[in-house]
Amino acid sequence: MSGSPDRRSARRAFLLVASLAVAGGGALPAAPAHAPPPRLVPDRALPPRTIPRALGFNLHILGPDKDLDAIRDAGVKVARKDLFWNHVERSRGSYDFGGFERLLDGLEKRGIRALFILCYQNELYPRPENDAEGRAAYARFAAAAAGRFKGRKVLWEIWNEPNVMHFWKGPGDHNSDAFADQYVALVRAAVPAMREADPDCTILGGAVSCLWTNSFKWIDRCFKQGLLTSGIDALSVHPYGFARPELCIQEGYGRLREMMDAAGAPKDFPVLNSEVGYDVHEKYLGPPELRLQHQAWHFVRQHLVDQLCDIRLSIWYNWNDDPGFRIANPDLTDLPVTTACRTLAAQLDGYRFARRIPLASDLDFALVFEKETGERKLVAWTTPAGRDETPEKAKAHEVAIPVGTTPTGAVRTFDLFGKEGSAREADGSVIVTLTGSPLYVELRGKAASKASAFAPKRVPSGPRPEASSETIAAWDAKLQVRLREALNAGRKAKFPFAAMGGDVEVLACPESGRLGVRGGGVSAQVPWSALGLADRAGLAVALAAASEAPADLALAAFYCLAAGQASRGEAFLARLSEPEAQAVRGAFR
Repeated sequence: MSGSPDRRSARRAFLLVASLAVAGGGALPAAPAHAPPPRLVPDRALPPRTIPRALGFNLHILGPDKDLDAIRDAGVKVARKDLFWNHVERSRGSYDFGGFERLLDGLEKRGIRALFILCYQNELYPRPENDAEGRAAYARFAAAAAGRFKGRKVLWEIWNEPNVMHFWKGPGDHNSDAFADQYVALVRAAVPAMREADPDCTILGGAVSCLWTNSFKWIDRCFKQGLLTSGIDALSVHPYGFARPELCIQEGYGRLREMMDAAGAPKDFPVLNSEVGYDVHEKYLGPPELRLQHQAWHFVRQHLVDQLCDIRLSIWYNWNDDPGFRIANPDLTDLPVTTACRTLAAQLDGYRFARRIPLASDLDFALVFEKETGERKLVAWTTPAGRDETPEKAKAHEVAIPVGTTPTGAVRTFDLFGKEGSAREADGSVIVTLTGSPLYVELRGKAASKASAFAPKRVPSGPRPEASSETIAAWDAKLQVRLREALNAGRKAKFPFAAMGGDVEVLACPESGRLGVRGGGVSAQVPWSALGLADRAGLAVALAAASEAPADLALAAFYCLAAGQASRGEAFLARLSEPEAQAVRGAFR
């Protein structure tokens, strides 16, 4: 959503409409028949995992100093800015980076790293999206930028949201194969030119708008066309489309990692969140009088979720000129999110994510962060039970979080805005009240291994229990029977269905196995095979929540375990008798 601040309406429209049309484009260079393996950038080329080194804002400004001072004082260490081609090259072959150089000087002076977006068209040339001359001219511009700022640790992003028509002007439609083919062709033209100008430059590709069904199709097409083997150093994404950050863990980042694995990417190929934000004009942030508070919650939780998922950068849209998303007021006075950002940077300064402590409910989050010297802090919060529930629906409750220390007494806590409090510590656990607002807790003692948080990590998922296809088919039959019984009894069944991008209500489940569903104003007949294990888990959980019958609890336990939702599955097992729980466990090899 970078560019001008009037993009909010375009974002809203795009999130509401799923474009399915696929349009062709002009002739493009073919993907290499024998592509080289994906490039593995040295870890030092990316923002360090130490907080707040990978936290930043999206800017639409080149100054003045008072804004740059305020950005520094908010605690972030990265700034993302459009480097407009048509501002730099106003006559063919002549490049003037003056304004951007002054911005970079100002950022470096304040300890802030620049991420420049190489964008968009230039009226001096045909459009680079689908014209060979335009692509070559864009590649020269990108190389000129890389060469001009060589050695200054700029992160270079090739375009912004090339999967949507607002920014990509080639022939085709949102998320079409044509857009994907054109974009990868542009990347393949730009990367070698940039490497020639600066062999050590760090290049990001993707910059995809939203992580949802149609954008995943675009990403998949890009992978098939060779994006991951084009020479880029990292994949950048914009994880819009989720009512809260935690939904992105599996539905966004998890699915993306699965696609990358299938495409042959190395396990540690970096992913960066180069833009996301939550609009206070939107209903998903709850009642109007609470939305600024909830935006602050989501800002902090987004960065913590990104840390949990080993996402190497979190950029918030935007600094202070988009009324729905901004982090500060135009006069540089604080909003709640400004204070929350400053508190996050201060509380976790020098810490890295170490691990998530499993709790009884998957709705609860307890993340441990460590310093290299061994100091530890806990950040804990909870989320609403329903996928579409607004933030204030998260139920406050007390939990005992096992942290492995033995002293008994009080420990210091700090709320989202830095207000000090205390929590009890007893029997190796700290007892806190969880709400939707993250709570920082100082832990006694040091980490067992002071280096534990300082090794590269992937999303901690643990081994997933495996069930044979025959076993899954047998449990599917049970689930379908229970679903029909529930519908016949007049009970509603609503569950999150990834293929339709949100919650759907089951209208019918005939013995043919095809589900009649309705969601987002659309009714459809869906074959059972279209439901992934996570979808079936959501359906089983919905039935269990409505009935509490042992048969439904067993179904929920089985599918949660099969879908890799271990703590959730174990929570359902705990509500069964021992023989019933053993029957579920026995279904897995």
